[in-house]
Amino acid sequence: MTATSDCATAIPATRERLRWWREYEFWALLLLVVGVYFTRPTTLSLRGEESRWGNIAREMLQSGDFIAPRQQGVVFANRPPLTNWCIALSMTLTGKFDALTVRLPTLVSTLLTTLMLYVLGRRLLSRTGALVAGAAYATMGQVLQLGRHAESEAVLTLFVTASLVGWLA
Repeated sequence: MTATSDCATAIPATRERLRWWREYEFWALLLLVVGVYFTRPTTLSLRGEESRWGNIAREMLQSGDFIAPRQQGVVFANRPPLTNWCIALSMTLTGKFDALTVRLPTLVSTLLTTLMLYVLGRRLLSRTGALVAGAAYATMGQVLQLGRHAESEAVLTLFVTASLVGWLA
């Protein structure tokens, strides 16, 4: 008798945890990330390594060689080409080569990683705990620093997070 009553109370709780998109914490986290990362992404010109990653992606599109990243025709294999592929996809979708196009994969990756952490948190934690988990990631100093620039860390973090979420699910 208690097993039935335990099951009956567990099913609504599970269903509630699966309706994370209806919770105001999810939308507050989404607004936080959009407000912090997506506002004025082109205020600064491309700096440092950003222009390198953008040019490598442009060379990939021009040459059709998506395996070996090249800079001025010379193989540049310092980092995995995943970020360059994402930048090339961004250039293909927008048809432009500018600061927003080069930074878009990083911005989207930061947003998706934050929301994925919230969704995973909802499976394991309360609504408040999931909100804190997502907000903690989005407001970490290193993420704040690199999440607005075309660096490979955000894209790699997204894919590692997705693999862990898939494994835990």
